[in-house]
Amino acid sequence: MTAYTHDITNAEYSSGKLSSTLEKLSLLGIKEIFLIGHSMGTRCLTMALKDLAGRTKPSILAESLVLAAPDIDRRHFEENLAGSISTLIKSGVIYASENDKALFASKLVNGYRRLGDVDENIPVFDKIDTIDASGKGTDILKHSYITEDNRVIDDLYHFLFNKTPPAKRRLRDSRNLKDRIYWKFI
Repeated sequence: MTAYTHDITNAEYSSGKLSSTLEKLSLLGIKEIFLIGHSMGTRCLTMALKDLAGRTKPSILAESLVLAAPDIDRRHFEENLAGSISTLIKSGVIYASENDKALFASKLVNGYRRLGDVDENIPVFDKIDTIDASGKGTDILKHSYITEDNRVIDDLYHFLFNKTPPAKRRLRDSRNLKDRIYWKFI
C-alpha cells in the first residue's frame, strides 16, 4: 500500500517533465504522435496534457490518445481534464473493465470510482470513445488486458494505424444511463 501512494506522488511529479517533453515535440512538426498510457501512467499523461493545454494555444498535438485501465478519479477527469485534453487530440479511446481488480483496490484506497472502472453509467466523452473490455485479460488482476488479449491488441491496432472508427471494428454499440454510446467487444 505504501508503494502505491509513492507511485501516485511519482506520477504527479513526473507530469511536469512529460508536459515539457510534449511541448518540445509539438514544436518539431511531427505529423503523427500516439500517446498511450496505462493505469497510473494515465494520471501522469493526462495531467501533462492538461498543463500543456493551459500553457499553450490549443492545437492538435496527438493523432491518437489511448487511456488503458486509467487509474484516474472519474469525476475529476470528467470535470477537469476531458475538455482541455480533447483540444490536443484528433481522437482518443478509453479501455475500461468491470473486472479490473487493481482499479477496484485503487477505488478502495482513493475513495472514488476510477475512470477505467465500468458500471451502469460508463463515461462517454467528445472525441474519446469508451470501450468496455470487461472479460478480457488473463492476468490475476485482470489489469493488463491491453497487452495480453489479442482482441484488445487487434482493436488498438485498427484504432491507431488504420484509424478505423469503432462502428467498423469488431465492437457493438451500447448506451449508458445518459443514453450516450460506448462500445463493447463482440
